[in-house]
Amino acid sequence: MNQLSDSDFYLKYRKKVYHIALSYFKDRFMAEDVSHEVMIKCFEKRSGFKGTSTLDTWVYCVAKNYCIDKIRNMKGDCSYLSEKAGLLTNEEAATPEAALIRNVEYEDLQRKVAMLPEKYKVLLILYYFEHLSLKEIQLRLKMNISTVKIRIYRAKQMLKKMYQAEGPRFRRYEF
Repeated sequence: MNQLSDSDFYLKYRKKVYHIALSYFKDRFMAEDVSHEVMIKCFEKRSGFKGTSTLDTWVYCVAKNYCIDKIRNMKGDCSYLSEKAGLLTNEEAATPEAALIRNVEYEDLQRKVAMLPEKYKVLLILYYFEHLSLKEIQLRLKMNISTVKIRIYRAKQMLKKMYQAEGPRFRRYEF
């Protein structure tokens, strides 16, 4: 790494790191933020590069591990979830009342997901909001696929119980 200047290193790896982050977050703005954080981490940790692998492999591992840690550390931070809440439905709001109801429902869902234990919350976000397949989640989080399936099922059951505990909900579009 010492052979490349900081600017040369940045120019050589910025796109590769960005694409790695984009594969994890599926959001270009989030991927840009994460890729900049990864590049800073690489600059800070460059003295730790021993040369036992290629520099490309080392940068890839730093980026991959950082993305996985970022996903795991989304604990309590549902701001990213709120950005993705609009993906729950494809229909446009027909009336201002419908838009208001949908916003209230999204905020309610966001609060409920935030209350779930971390191991369930991360899986719901990856599966339903990031639209990752079970296999992709398994590979990224290094879990058995049956563990991924059962945790998603349990998370849905927890959400269902939360909604049931509230009693009857208002009907959509009725005032």
